[in-house]
Amino acid sequence: MTRRRFRTGHGKGLLLAALCAAPVVPLRAENVPAAIEYRIEPGPLGDALTAFARQSGLQILFDAALVSGRRSSGVAARTPARETLAALLNGSGLIAEPVNANTYVLKPRPAAKPLLPPRQVPPRARTAETTAAAATALTPVQVTGSHIRRAEWEGASPVSVITREEIERSGLRSLIDVLRTQPAIEVAMRPEVMAASPAANYAYGGAAGASTVGMRGLGARATLVLVDGRRLAPYGLTLGGAGQVVDLNAIPLSLIERVEILRDGASAIYGADAIGGVINIILRRSFDGAQASVDYGVSSRGDAQRRGASATLGAGQGPVRVLLHADWSEREPLTGAGRDWYTLDRRGQGLGDSRSLYSFPGNYLYVDSKGEAGLAPVPGCAPRLQDEDGLCRLDEAKYTTIQTGQNVRSLFLRASRELDAAAELHAEMRLAKVDQHQEAAPFALGLLLPPGTDGSPRPDATVLVLYSFADVGPIRETTESLSHALDLGGKWRWGDWQWNADLSLQGNGVSDRIEGFLKPSEVLRLFDEGRYRLGGPNAADALAQLSPTLRRKGRSTLTEFVVSASGPLWEMPAGAAMLGLGAEARHTQVKDVPDPLLQSDDRLFGERSYVQRASSNSAAAYAELELPLSPRLSGELAWRFDRSQQVGSAVSPKLGLRWRAAESLLLRATAAEGYRPPSLLDLNRPTVLSEQRELQVPAELGPCAEVIDTPFALESNSIECRLRIFSGSNPRGLEAETSRSHTLGFVYTPNEDFSLGVDLYDIRRQQEISVLPLEYALQQPEQFPGFLQHDKEGRLIGLRRYPVNLGRTQTRGVDLASQYRFLQSGGADWIARLDATYADRREAQTRDDAAPIHLLGYDSNPRLRARLGLDFSRAPWTATANVTYIGAYRNTKFAGDTLSCAQDAPCRTPGFATLDLGLRYEGSAHWNAAFNVLNALDRKPVYNNADSANYNVLFDDPVGRYYSLSLGYRF
Repeated sequence: MTRRRFRTGHGKGLLLAALCAAPVVPLRAENVPAAIEYRIEPGPLGDALTAFARQSGLQILFDAALVSGRRSSGVAARTPARETLAALLNGSGLIAEPVNANTYVLKPRPAAKPLLPPRQVPPRARTAETTAAAATALTPVQVTGSHIRRAEWEGASPVSVITREEIERSGLRSLIDVLRTQPAIEVAMRPEVMAASPAANYAYGGAAGASTVGMRGLGARATLVLVDGRRLAPYGLTLGGAGQVVDLNAIPLSLIERVEILRDGASAIYGADAIGGVINIILRRSFDGAQASVDYGVSSRGDAQRRGASATLGAGQGPVRVLLHADWSEREPLTGAGRDWYTLDRRGQGLGDSRSLYSFPGNYLYVDSKGEAGLAPVPGCAPRLQDEDGLCRLDEAKYTTIQTGQNVRSLFLRASRELDAAAELHAEMRLAKVDQHQEAAPFALGLLLPPGTDGSPRPDATVLVLYSFADVGPIRETTESLSHALDLGGKWRWGDWQWNADLSLQGNGVSDRIEGFLKPSEVLRLFDEGRYRLGGPNAADALAQLSPTLRRKGRSTLTEFVVSASGPLWEMPAGAAMLGLGAEARHTQVKDVPDPLLQSDDRLFGERSYVQRASSNSAAAYAELELPLSPRLSGELAWRFDRSQQVGSAVSPKLGLRWRAAESLLLRATAAEGYRPPSLLDLNRPTVLSEQRELQVPAELGPCAEVIDTPFALESNSIECRLRIFSGSNPRGLEAETSRSHTLGFVYTPNEDFSLGVDLYDIRRQQEISVLPLEYALQQPEQFPGFLQHDKEGRLIGLRRYPVNLGRTQTRGVDLASQYRFLQSGGADWIARLDATYADRREAQTRDDAAPIHLLGYDSNPRLRARLGLDFSRAPWTATANVTYIGAYRNTKFAGDTLSCAQDAPCRTPGFATLDLGLRYEGSAHWNAAFNVLNALDRKPVYNNADSANYNVLFDDPVGRYYSLSLGYRF
């Protein structure tokens, strides 16, 4: 890879009607499924094929335009799958060609000219596979991980698919919940993140309200999320100067056709941010008729209710097709007060009582006549808040939101027009409004009472009151997000080549409102004037003055134009070399404006906020080549060049190999390089005074303007200084994060009933961008220009902290995906699925001279994650059971960490499993119904972290057993 120092300055979707991932062996006559009873109503061909896929368990791949306007007479008989499919296609002018054991691709019935002329294969080289390939030219489809349209689903890179049927059967109601059940994916951000540690200070700032995911433990910024192969506009609120993320709350599940997960580095295909993998969300594109659905959910405790409704309308007249989809959902909030296990009093688990002494009306902290510290409750503490010593305690967990209140409304419109048999124009519009609400415990302060204060345990001395402003109320945050997208494009054929052009105009605007935040200057003024009384009562105008409403607004936009083409390049003895080409141009903007109070020093904690504003222009060109080296061996080469006007350039290559070692065995491997450039916010940080801190400084760096004389500093050949900490941009600029990734695996399908895929992965990321560690920089300040700040007399007054390239991470492990179909008799069908990820290594190195930190098995990094599913189908019923497993981990930060957990405390969070059950009925041409029980065993969270309230927001379900009912009607 070539790198430059950075300085400041797709594909068209197919419909996939399926229940499972496809095996990879050509279908043979002896493998044809046994006859089962099919009940498929007459109607649009696309709907009939979807019903057939659901009942048979087979995959049917087809372009939406191919079945547009065609109808099927339906089937109501007990017949083999192949005969049933032929009956559904009778009179349509289409045929189904097998791609592998469980997958068919639709194509026009010949006499249409094949995609490529049949090639001549020497007699000695002919096999059953090459003979079939020469006789049949399959309709190509596009799969995540490649820009080349191909006729085989399995490529060199491992791709897993969550189908629409799996989503419907799961009973889950949000995209973030569906993704977090996948073993290779972890939640990287969600609004409830502060619920993991409610005793910590409320962390204002960041991308409040956003939910996103990461892969392989590399975080959201190393995982690329696409919708129909296109990037999403970032969330309008930034990560406090550390970049941006996309928000998955704005994509309703009812609009999703499937989700494709590329578990491999893909910068050579998709550009920046695809170091850990790619999640491509494919939306619905075609529908005939009208459909409406409603759903309702409630916990077994009668709370956390959810209501939702959606409607879909699709129609076509001649070459014009229109699809309209609307979705609405509402979810009630749930706070810690609704769950008895969610508490900071962990004495029952051997972790002590972490409830706060900053309470209402509070506790006195004083020094008695003997010079010893003492604690006493302020009179008026409610009995339920008193501990065994009579002190007044506040359990912040009971105020904290563990499930946000949410209201989501979305609208989707797609229109397409066929110009002729080889060309189409389309336009899509998406709108989504997401309103969310969450709460945290009231703000707390220590207030000094002067001598002579009534009720003081030391009337002759100053006393500190540990106080919570409960009369102000909990901290309340409301975010309102509006996302919009307009996509215009077309596709056409020119000879044997497929061409595409798309223009995308997207944006996201967010308004964030915080109530219950304290303004320190007003607190002190009102307290000194006697207008605020500890314990109350206090006037409403006084409370409003000391707790003003804070407002923050952010907006981001994305404009992107993409043109691509794919087709045959030249003939080789084993087939045609296929080439994919493309170019992109992109413009992004972001503006994040915090409340003026947060930009001032009149705040309780945290760094000073500042207005963040940036824009960027970038362009890219890429090429991908698929070479059939032999009838059983093919190679894939990809190369991408990215260039940014402000940031610089990078080249990303990728190599892939596929070898059909036997009819039932596919071997595959990839090697790739990736990159993630520094964000515009990393490069454009204004220099601001963020905080003051007392630090030990090597004596040779002195003198300091403000020295704190301590014996410890003298003994350690250092001086203790009070320094101002400034934040800003790196004066030398930043380099891109780079990565090298490798995968090696196989897919084994001895018959149509069983498939097994195993893939090893290894990803190494270097030059990680992080904020300069102050202690490290003080040991070698000459490496970091501008780090030391001096006054005119040459005295050290502060430190300038900025982003640097220091860290590196390695993650390595194995993915397993298996499916087994069994007990096919009497019209019944059983399918078992297992998906698992076992991590073998996850190490981080914060700087070059530091030893690697071993993270795996520690601090929310379990080695094993798995999901086991079992489906039973017998028309018109389908029953589903899914078990999600999270492995155990120690509650320390890394291997060798002896400070994060006391020796006599439980320092390990055990592994656990949750069970979800579902039952679906589709016995009518119009009605369908589903009933699901999530967390059926009502498993309560266990999280043995000393600072937590028994809840890990990354893995745990805080709601408990949850009942969900949905009804759908097809007009």
